[in-house]
Amino acid sequence: MNAFFKTSPGSYFLLAFPALASSLELLRAWIFTGFPWLEVGTLQVFGPFSNFAPLIGGPGCSLLSYFFGGFLGYVLYSRKLGLLWKNLGLLLLSFLSFMGLGFILNHPSYTQTMGPSISVSLVQGNIPQSLKWDPNNLLLSLNHYDQALAHTKSELMLWPESAIPLFQTEAGAYLDSLNHYADNHSIALISGIPLMSLKSSRYFNGALGLGRASGSYKKVHLVPFGETIPLKSLVGSIFEFLQVPLSDFSAGNSEQALIQAKIHSQKIPIAVFICYETAYADYVRKIAKQSELLAALSDDAWFGHSEGPYQHLQINQMRALENQRFLLNATNNGITAIISPQGKILSRLPAFKNSSLNAFVFARKGETPWERWGEFPEILSLLLMFIFSRITQIKHLINKKF
Repeated sequence: MNAFFKTSPGSYFLLAFPALASSLELLRAWIFTGFPWLEVGTLQVFGPFSNFAPLIGGPGCSLLSYFFGGFLGYVLYSRKLGLLWKNLGLLLLSFLSFMGLGFILNHPSYTQTMGPSISVSLVQGNIPQSLKWDPNNLLLSLNHYDQALAHTKSELMLWPESAIPLFQTEAGAYLDSLNHYADNHSIALISGIPLMSLKSSRYFNGALGLGRASGSYKKVHLVPFGETIPLKSLVGSIFEFLQVPLSDFSAGNSEQALIQAKIHSQKIPIAVFICYETAYADYVRKIAKQSELLAALSDDAWFGHSEGPYQHLQINQMRALENQRFLLNATNNGITAIISPQGKILSRLPAFKNSSLNAFVFARKGETPWERWGEFPEILSLLLMFIFSRITQIKHLINKKF
């Protein structure tokens, strides 16, 4: 592509490069059900464009990052010393102008606190994967969570992804006892649990509300080749022939009713996301604007002692910042954390420790510009950047010829 814009480096660095890089990120979030992990915009949780997150979301922050990265490349490309200093001055002026604009536009709070504080408890069971799905260790696994429930004084309690390693159809008596206890003690309990449809025999990675919480959630974005097989009609027979052990969960409907928690005599809608679903910025946006609290249930034990859990936490910080809501990050072995509407970690648990994280949060209501407009401003900007880059290139060729 650099060769294509060889005669017009400004078009390449300032228009074509950031537009192409951002377009590839959007494509990565869609193709083969998507895997939008480690988008560049996520880094802006700690970066100079964090004020833009409620305005244009993480994807828009990616475009800004690529634009100024391209601008820096254009400065370094300058061959003449005088031109280099001129372009460097323009870069600094543009950078400071954008930072100021972000501060001005994001100065008001787009969401508002609703009602008194809510006491929450996030349980980190720290159950090893080798034991979690072993029937012989079922009671040991559940005992961690039962003990936490018995000792909590919180109004809202979250258990992580598949904390109950049984289908709800198999755990009827246990769920009834949880429901009865939580209701009698005014606890809204939300737990990860596999769900099965008796009508269709399909099964889902899901979450269930118990006690003062009602409703359920079925995971929409499944992990490719981990929970589902993309293009199963084409490649499914290959995996069957090779006898590769893969799960085949069904995806939930993208438009589901939110889980409701009855706290302080009010029903609080909670947007629940499971595992890496929070990596899908646009999907979270559509659900979050209907909610007053965000909850992410995951089991990052698959990552081991890698950087994966820290990357996942940073992604969730961006989702809280974009939607200006508290996000409760409940995980099996870490990193369980409470994230503020400004994307800051208020409190967290050490990884690989069986414990509970207790804190106070607030329900928040409102709509950020990102929630209202989504990716539309970014896509429009990408189209204009591609168009202007070609116009600039064509004009340069015409001027050179004549």
